[in-house]
Amino acid sequence: MPVPNLTSPTPNDIFYKGTYMAYVAHQETYGGVVFKENGVAKDAFQSIADHGANVVRLRIDNPPYRSSYTTGYADVDFGSPEKVKLGMQRAKDAGLKTLLTFGYQSMALEDNQKLNRYVAPLQWQGIATDNEKLKDAIYNHTFTVLEDYINSGLTPEIVSIG
Repeated sequence: MPVPNLTSPTPNDIFYKGTYMAYVAHQETYGGVVFKENGVAKDAFQSIADHGANVVRLRIDNPPYRSSYTTGYADVDFGSPEKVKLGMQRAKDAGLKTLLTFGYQSMALEDNQKLNRYVAPLQWQGIATDNEKLKDAIYNHTFTVLEDYINSGLTPEIVSIG
């Protein structure tokens, strides 16, 4: 068996090390969570950067963010483009890159609002069977959010769809 040609990594070889941070702001806001290191409060994004991370994953979802499923509990708006933008800024401030996932769904749809089981956003239920309209809606939503982030100096390193 031939020996594989092994080469040393170059600066162009990127290894991403990080974690999913989309729920951090929700826990801080609604759960009263204070992230600490050695008993001292510390920004969660800065903490993982200080321990070798170079990327965080954040996720965008669509409205509604409140329903009977969230009654007595905090809204699930931590996936809104506005709240995710705050997470993008925290990541940037900590020197982290971002992997931004577009989920195209809502975690708070009522059962009677789910007109099509394949398309979760309430605003897209009526066009769920029209592939052209659905494609345009997804494209426009994604483009609008990314354009806002980029114009704000918050360009994600990686974008994942779905």
